[in-house]
Amino acid sequence: MTIYQYDGCTPLRNPVWGQVTGTIGNVEYVNGVPTARLNSWAVCSVAHTFTMPALGINVPLASPTTLKENQNLCSVSPCTSGPHQVVTFSFMTPATGGTFRWQCVIPCGLGYLDGNGGPMATPGYMSGQMEVDA
Repeated sequence: MTIYQYDGCTPLRNPVWGQVTGTIGNVEYVNGVPTARLNSWAVCSVAHTFTMPALGINVPLASPTTLKENQNLCSVSPCTSGPHQVVTFSFMTPATGGTFRWQCVIPCGLGYLDGNGGPMATPGYMSGQMEVDA
């Protein structure tokens, strides 16, 4: 998978979500550099996660990390230009395939109770389903 990540950083509420799991080699590639863990408590480096609990996949999605980049993020959606990170990873499909739920585990719906409203509660934004072939 390749994800173009244009959003700014949001500190993880639990550092376990900064660990890459379920991918081939338990790594992701951030702009081509293999990475096994992003520490958002030390550096504001994670915007979202791509998590598929049923397959054991968790990939923290790196954000632009400098203050200058975070002050110049895209202001419209979908973003197609501006500061971003390119995150790539691969995973083995299960033997039977099927429809699997994916989600972001970083509550980022500011202005909503516990950050879980708005985009976090809207299917297709911070959660959805993926059809995986065997």
